[in-house]
Amino acid sequence: MDAGVFGITRQNIAALGLPIKIVNTDYHSGFSGVMVPPGRLLITFIAPPWGNALDRTSGLDLRRTMPPISEIVEFLLQKF
Repeated sequence: MDAGVFGITRQNIAALGLPIKIVNTDYHSGFSGVMVPPGRLLITFIAPPWGNALDRTSGLDLRRTMPPISEIVEFLLQKF
């Protein structure tokens, strides 16, 4: 059993018994085949690798995740 964040998330979602699909992939690949019908809701949880976003001196700066969260959000806005 994968004890990382992905594995724990998958386990917790499975316990709900809901038809929610959890994938562990980059955002370009993960959304390549996703189509959202008009009037349907798309919910995304954005969790890129921290990269240099958390620093002991300067604290948390989400612009320094790899890739930057703003890049992922812009991609989603353009696609959907």
